[in-house]
Amino acid sequence: MTFPDLARARFGSNVLRLRKEAGFTQEVMADRSALSTTMIVKMEKGNLLPGFEVVIRMAAALLTTPSALVDGITWKPGRVLETDPQDYTLAEDESGEGS
Repeated sequence: MTFPDLARARFGSNVLRLRKEAGFTQEVMADRSALSTTMIVKMEKGNLLPGFEVVIRMAAALLTTPSALVDGITWKPGRVLETDPQDYTLAEDESGEGS
């Protein structure tokens, strides 16, 4: 699995966890963030990584910070090419827990 795939999966699991902790359905989350339910579903399944504006809206809807939504996604300084997975990691991988 490539870094973009792993990042989408991690972002989606963060959204799902935070939404459930807030007690929101996908429909309520969509309404509170002014997004479609389809978009929420795609993000939670790891099929869509949104742009920054959407991350901000989702964080506000969940009464949290944007960093909570991207928790566990880090990258190593260096190249910025998505095609080189050696320069990107997930925080769990660095702690030795893996995914």
